[in-house]
Amino acid sequence: MDESGQSRISIRQEGMRWSARIAIAALAWIGVAAAAFSPGDLPGLVLWLDAGDAASIVPGERPEQVLAWRDKSPAAHRAAAIKSLEPPIRVPTRLNGHAAIRFNGKSALLLGDSKHLDFQGTDDITFFVVINARSNGSILARSDARSMQYRFHVPGGRTLRVMFGRGGRQADTTATISPDTFRLLSVVNAGGDGKRRFTLRVDGRDEGAGVPGTGRSQAQTSIGGRNDGKVQRLNFDLAEMIVFRRALADAERDQVESYLRTKFALDKKPTEQPKKPVDPGHAVPLADAPEGTFALAVIPDTQRYHGPGSGRDQTGEPRNPAFASRVEWLAGNLKAQRIAFVSHAGDIVDRNNRQQWALARGFMDRFHGQVPYGISVGNHDMTGGGNSSLFQEHFGAKRFADMPWYGGTYGGRPGQLPAVSGNNANSWQTFSAGGLDFVIVHMECNAPDDVLAWVDGVLSAQRKRLAIITTHMYLGGITSAGGSKPQGRMKWRKVHGKRGNTPQQIWEKCFAKHPNLFLVLCGDQSSSITHHQTSRGEHGNAVHEVLQDYPRTADDADWLRVFRFHPKERLIRVFTYSPAQKRLAARVGHAKARGDHQFELDIGQAVADHLRQRGIPTIPKR
Repeated sequence: MDESGQSRISIRQEGMRWSARIAIAALAWIGVAAAAFSPGDLPGLVLWLDAGDAASIVPGERPEQVLAWRDKSPAAHRAAAIKSLEPPIRVPTRLNGHAAIRFNGKSALLLGDSKHLDFQGTDDITFFVVINARSNGSILARSDARSMQYRFHVPGGRTLRVMFGRGGRQADTTATISPDTFRLLSVVNAGGDGKRRFTLRVDGRDEGAGVPGTGRSQAQTSIGGRNDGKVQRLNFDLAEMIVFRRALADAERDQVESYLRTKFALDKKPTEQPKKPVDPGHAVPLADAPEGTFALAVIPDTQRYHGPGSGRDQTGEPRNPAFASRVEWLAGNLKAQRIAFVSHAGDIVDRNNRQQWALARGFMDRFHGQVPYGISVGNHDMTGGGNSSLFQEHFGAKRFADMPWYGGTYGGRPGQLPAVSGNNANSWQTFSAGGLDFVIVHMECNAPDDVLAWVDGVLSAQRKRLAIITTHMYLGGITSAGGSKPQGRMKWRKVHGKRGNTPQQIWEKCFAKHPNLFLVLCGDQSSSITHHQTSRGEHGNAVHEVLQDYPRTADDADWLRVFRFHPKERLIRVFTYSPAQKRLAARVGHAKARGDHQFELDIGQAVADHLRQRGIPTIPKR
């Protein structure tokens, strides 16, 4: 080859090298540009709330409280806490190290009467939010009792419902939402006259569409509730919310969703739960507890007996398969689930006879000497007048006297035999785990005043311990039984006659007074199935109140609860699990939202107060 041919090859090679360099540089520039994308790069941004930006949060008396949340958009809104409600709090999450703002169903923020957020169904808008949820309620709303301007809402059993004005058609997504999985939701309202519609997406998938109506409300725009935050308050965690006053093009919408997915690592699978909600027929065993956690196991009402004296199936030996499978699974998984205590919520038996009590004693023997445990006496475990002598015969104080974790028992009503309220019908135990010390009181159904005075004494004497109470009848239909009725602390009683206190009276006379109380557990109301709420005691302490009483419709209806404590994160993850069906609850009866059965409880304040009481430096939440 001559010299000119070699030169041509050399030039071509050099050109290829420069082309490669240019291509690499271009790819690098594209990568940098993609990495540097911000929602503020797009025009029309009118609201941008970012929980990960600590500078946008105005804290309260406690640093985690949120008194105001500054908008990062050019509109510069200020979402302010409502003085009559509890302020939301800033909490850590598993979202790639980013925080979220937690609304507990008693919190909401007001954005005021901003012209930028005064859009109607006739206006173009695009909405994005990253949330999880533990109940139904409003994410963002501008509506009052008389008029609906717009509402982005989490309904029971669905991820998102959207409504614009009167005369429109609401739209729901098909996906469900849960307390342990964050979802990316987006809505675009767009179109010309006569063809306007809004579309809903969940995690980048189109899942619904509707036709907007029109109308304006006199209410302010609110986050976490509607009617100025007065009603339909949502129990949820909000990581980021973005609103544009225009309909983003598909490419722009994809760009914002990609930004949020990357920022929060939403494509990664969570470590403890399946990414998709569990199908009721799909067996998914409860994963072993992670290191650094521990659990309190709760057995709800165990009334499904068979055999002589059962009133159900009089043939064969006395038996209770659902009770048996619960204790077998718990006893066999004490180490795998890191179970530190087992609590029975009462109604141990269905018929108050010796056959059923002997069977129940045999089941609970599986825990004896293996793990601390306690039992609340239910209305089926005593007579209407409060005589629980058969319970005491099988589970009296003498049985537990040598256990180091057994604190003691109420002696009984002064001047009366211990058959009423005495001899372990009301008892207390202690346990320690994860660097935390607990006292747990097991209190009988509709405890009279003398029992409440005893409980006061126990909790006061053990004030340096975190306090839990298990009592049988507490949450359910407020005025009468029924899952469709308003739920809360009940204002009616079943036993002890006029001496017995209603759950509402028990709260007012006793529970609300104790600053170390943070958790109340109960059963009794199978028509309600499940309910949880958070109340404030007289000292400002958050008290989580949790009902679990699952329908006893079959021998494999053996639902139990595992309250998994994460001390470093200062939260409890609650799992509802059936050992016989080998699955987590997704939909049971009328409780169709997965968040009814799997949810989280924030114990940050309780843990911090407990450590201060013990003189231990407070460790920041992780």
